[in-house]
Amino acid sequence: MANNALQRGDIASAQRVLAPIDAQVRTSSQLVDSLLLLARSGETTLSKVPVNLASLTRDVVATLQQEVTTPDPAQKVQIGPRGR
Repeated sequence: MANNALQRGDIASAQRVLAPIDAQVRTSSQLVDSLLLLARSGETTLSKVPVNLASLTRDVVATLQQEVTTPDPAQKVQIGPRGR
């Protein structure tokens, strides 16, 4: 599809088609990097430390807000009490 759009000179359509693919490539790359890091973590000694969950949560929310540049209905982050 992107190739056809480029052949027609329709750059905007090609970018629309390629944008989700690019996003998935980035996500997959981050996943592989994280899995490699996790695999390497078995080679070291881990220790328990106290964690301020409120502070950690604020940091995660701030990071997510910075990373989300365009709304994507497939990626929804909701913060609040869990539904039952």
